[in-house]
Amino acid sequence: MIYFQCDYEEGCHPAILKRLNETNLEQTVGYSMDPYCASAREKIKKAIGRPDADVHFLVGGTQTNMTVIAAALKPWQGAICADTGHIACHETGAVEATGHKVLALSSEDGKITAAQIEETVKKHYEDGSREHIVQPGMVYISFPTESGTLYSKQELTDIYAVCKAHDMPLFIDGARLGYGLQSPACDVTLPELANLCDVFYIGGTKCGALFGEAVVILKESLKKDFRYMIKQRGGMFAKGRLLGIQFDTLFTDGLYEAICGEAVKKAMTLAGKDAHFVEDFDLGTGENGGLGMVCGGKVKVLFYRVKSKDTKIASFLKEALKMEEEKKPYWLLLPFSKGYPKIESHLEEGRGHCRILEKYENDETQKIYAEEFNFDGKVYIFGGGHLAQELVPVLSHLGFWCMVMDDREEYTAPNLFPGVQETKTVDFTLLSDILEVKKEDYLVVVTRGHSCDADVERFALRTTASYIGVVGSKRKTQYVREKLLAEGFTNEELDRVHAPIGIDIASETPAEIAISIAAQLIQIRAEKAGVRRKNK
Repeated sequence: MIYFQCDYEEGCHPAILKRLNETNLEQTVGYSMDPYCASAREKIKKAIGRPDADVHFLVGGTQTNMTVIAAALKPWQGAICADTGHIACHETGAVEATGHKVLALSSEDGKITAAQIEETVKKHYEDGSREHIVQPGMVYISFPTESGTLYSKQELTDIYAVCKAHDMPLFIDGARLGYGLQSPACDVTLPELANLCDVFYIGGTKCGALFGEAVVILKESLKKDFRYMIKQRGGMFAKGRLLGIQFDTLFTDGLYEAICGEAVKKAMTLAGKDAHFVEDFDLGTGENGGLGMVCGGKVKVLFYRVKSKDTKIASFLKEALKMEEEKKPYWLLLPFSKGYPKIESHLEEGRGHCRILEKYENDETQKIYAEEFNFDGKVYIFGGGHLAQELVPVLSHLGFWCMVMDDREEYTAPNLFPGVQETKTVDFTLLSDILEVKKEDYLVVVTRGHSCDADVERFALRTTASYIGVVGSKRKTQYVREKLLAEGFTNEELDRVHAPIGIDIASETPAEIAISIAAQLIQIRAEKAGVRRKNK
């Protein structure tokens, strides 16, 4: 099974785990002053061709970024980076929490240019009020960028030249450095990169290690007392040898390059296909057998290729977003081999909410995956007692939009109803003034008494709601019915009401009754959708 949520879902490479186990009971000094860290440092310095480098090991990327930047900048300075840069978007303001502003520049596919940096610095020093403004003090870039793009050797050369001209350190975030260096699009080597910046780090967390990053400092003025800053910023690991062992293993016999190279190869295999493709996975055996997938067994996964700058894809996404904003039902059609996704408002072929269709186009037959997105009505729940508190989480989990109303303020607190979209304190006799019910909506009446039920039901019967359900005993139900008949409502109108509410499952407790109501709403929703859920 291949997951794409992030690139650190698994533990570590077996070779690292083996070395950690073999050395587990060894006693070494702490704080990365052990023999394993010393060995890893020497191997990294050899790999980059810079025996003069200082190498330090930190726990994670965020700690590394804020520590390096805090050490490199004076108190009044900030770090220039792309507006998509990790320090600007994904570290909860960690750098700015250290007292240094992030000076974000607009980026093209995650990259900034030497010209942008030059212009930013020039504008600052030409500003008559510059002493009142954060001074650009360093440049931060990622390799690869957060968008997956790479800086060329020439781009790095140009950026570094600007940095040196203005005496600003260039810091390269190398969380995914190994993947960038192994990319066929990369025209810079690790030793060359080490000569085109002042400080960078080699990511371990995302490249085969359990955790850890190796900071490589090349600029002399940044080396002094850096360990003090590591400690102060919480990046120093007491059992430092765990970091040293990992990087010593990664930089033995080319393991780091092999891990990243294999990942890039697999990614290129997937991305290099001319069209979308389907792969088979067995979730019951082998490496996928222990995933605990609910579906289990053999499955087919459709990998759909999307080009980020494809205007047709952009047009499709705009159409889909518009349908969602307007809450209009639609079908999503994805071709198995080639072609573009489509939006259809109606589909006749096949059965089921999800379908596999065969289309004949341009003298070719291909399979199409079709899935319905149906925006059903809202569920208005009148009464915020125990039953509503049990019902809302269930309905929310089933995809229903829920609003709870009660005439008692203490029974409309949102925290009582996990998953609720809205709560409101109302006068049940004035519902017509505050509520607009549509024909696709559901009305669930679970108030505390006969009079409230009658008030709500009186309002409900004057709406076009697709469902009206009223909780209560047969005696209570009959009482309310007779009261409304006396007011002029007809038996035909009153027959719209599901009373007692829910499917009969011999429910007694509020939780059981909630399940019976939810089941009935599922049934009504399915009936409204016709054959959508009838997979015979």
